[in-house]
Amino acid sequence: MDNKEDLKKRAKYDKKWITISLVAIIFSTLFNAVLQLCGTEVSTLAFFQKLFEYWITPIVSSFFFFLLGLIVQENDSIHNKLRLHKTVYSEDKHVISQSNIEQLTELKALLDANVLTEEEFEAKKKQLLGL
Repeated sequence: MDNKEDLKKRAKYDKKWITISLVAIIFSTLFNAVLQLCGTEVSTLAFFQKLFEYWITPIVSSFFFFLLGLIVQENDSIHNKLRLHKTVYSEDKHVISQSNIEQLTELKALLDANVLTEEEFEAKKKQLLGL
């Protein structure tokens, strides 16, 4: 499972990419609109007008909307993992922290390797679960 701090950093990184994507889409669209308003009096301007109208604006918009979709999908995944980090509930509604689950897993491995006895395992398990 990912580290909680790493997940938060990835979420911040995703927010920066969302901002960059929206700025690129808005800039491309506004620049296209300005070129449309200027008209086609100058041949160089006409070239850029057609370039933005038919190529740059649609490609930039499509690419960054695709990127936004991926970012939103990853962001949902990050938030789900952060919720998992927060708490995990057992069947009897006692709250078990992620570190306790990891410790129980390690204890079970020690029990399976015959390093701990069944009584030692149960005692430590009760202690970790607060029973």
